[in-house]
Amino acid sequence: MNPLDDIHLINFVPKALPELEPEAKANREKTGDFVASTDEESFSSDNYDTREEAVLCFPEEMGLEEGELFFVAEKREFIPTVDGDRVIENAYEEACENVGEVADGWLDGVKKGDRELLTDMLTGAFNRWLRETNNFPHFYACENVTEHRAPAPPPEPQLDMFDKKKPLPGRLNLDLGRDDRFEL
Repeated sequence: MNPLDDIHLINFVPKALPELEPEAKANREKTGDFVASTDEESFSSDNYDTREEAVLCFPEEMGLEEGELFFVAEKREFIPTVDGDRVIENAYEEACENVGEVADGWLDGVKKGDRELLTDMLTGAFNRWLRETNNFPHFYACENVTEHRAPAPPPEPQLDMFDKKKPLPGRLNLDLGRDDRFEL
């Protein structure tokens, strides 16, 4: 006897469906964080609030030389989707393998809206399971990657001891009418 014979799923509608739908649609939402890379493949674990902040801070933090290439990307949380169409196809194939020709045509007439509903329900349930079992992905997708060149480092401030326009504090400055300046 098949253990599934006693389970009646025909009228099964989860009570928490409205709470699951936003989870299923969240896989396209962005986190608003930006990350940077020198190779366009392995992005830093440092997050920047804006693209501009990443462009300004990353080259200095990484010690990049003037003109060295780097990339900035928008970080998007990866939330897996369970494709309802694949599940329907797998169920159909399993039915054909188990019962043969009598399963022909089963699930052929499932409407697009019903397939989308299945995708949303399964995605929500799967992502809730990932969280509850602490298996949610700890990686992210990168999109809107832009290419940048490291700027020249800012010049270091230099004190000009012989600035003729400004007398040195606490010293007697003698202007001898020449380019040289003497201090006493």
